[in-house]
Amino acid sequence: MKKLSLIFLMGCVTCGYAYADDCTISSGTLRGGAISPANSASTTHVYSSSQVTHGSIVSCIAKTGSSANGTMASSLSLTGSNIDTSSSTTYNSTTYYKIVNTGNEFLDNFGYIYFKVTDNNSSSSPSTTLPTMVSNSGLWTIYSSVANHPTQGLKFTPSFYFSKVPTSTITQSIIFGTLTANVTYSGTTYSNSPLIYSTVTFTPVSTNTCSVQDTSVTLPTVNISALSTSGSEAGRTGFTVSATCSSGLASTSMSAVMLDTNNVSNSTTLLTNTGTATDVSVKVYDSSNTPITLGGSGNSFTFGTTSSGSTPTVSKKFAATYYRNGSTTLSAGTVSAKATVSLFYN
Repeated sequence: MKKLSLIFLMGCVTCGYAYADDCTISSGTLRGGAISPANSASTTHVYSSSQVTHGSIVSCIAKTGSSANGTMASSLSLTGSNIDTSSSTTYNSTTYYKIVNTGNEFLDNFGYIYFKVTDNNSSSSPSTTLPTMVSNSGLWTIYSSVANHPTQGLKFTPSFYFSKVPTSTITQSIIFGTLTANVTYSGTTYSNSPLIYSTVTFTPVSTNTCSVQDTSVTLPTVNISALSTSGSEAGRTGFTVSATCSSGLASTSMSAVMLDTNNVSNSTTLLTNTGTATDVSVKVYDSSNTPITLGGSGNSFTFGTTSSGSTPTVSKKFAATYYRNGSTTLSAGTVSAKATVSLFYN
């Protein structure tokens, strides 16, 4: 008997079927980058940066066939950012907005930011600027429901303006805002809402730098009876803070800000005590017996004028005392406080 073999061939031409890997969501709640902006050639008040890219937040890769591509809805808001939209300055026709709450006393006092931001899908992707976002209640809608954009990231081109000129290197993370991305692909929605930030390093031009000398101050041991009432002080001790600057700052008037290292948001005149004594702080005065107000906008003070020569120096005298807070029970123990002094010029 002969056997009959049947071979069935199945084929499909332009059937529209699609296959794709699952979408992935970038891990973590922060998306970082690194920026080292350079001084503008025209002024040391402005630091200009090249573009920094924050990669895909939600990604659907290795897809076949455009008919099954997902849809994207995404927006960038200033929620959670280090940008105060109520405070701005205009320089060379560009509006810069105040940088706040970074924990760096110089940035929080004198730093401003402007940026352009672009979706990273292609050269023709939508883009906007920080001032445009501010005028739109701090929000930029990138996509509302757009097909064929199954990846999402951002490209930033920031620039920075300082109302005072820094004299030492600053490295600090700055949060630009919150990116909300939703990708619907093959019936499933993938979402992520990370904070977008970059670690920025500002380096002054080499001829305009200063190095502040570390200074240790030892207050005398006093009996707690010397601090018997609220607001009383004891153990006043003088000290001097000195700085050596580069040749470009010879005969230059310098100003400074003082930060409570143990509490960067402290804008009082009392340094935080991290020792074992209770109800005691440390208060610092300048040579005219004026208390130094810590951190905060507008709390700068005159430091002095540098000497002439190739390695100019400048010094300022201060005094520190124990201070009775009067907010709780006074007890004996150790007192330890730490301050950071940053110099700048106009």
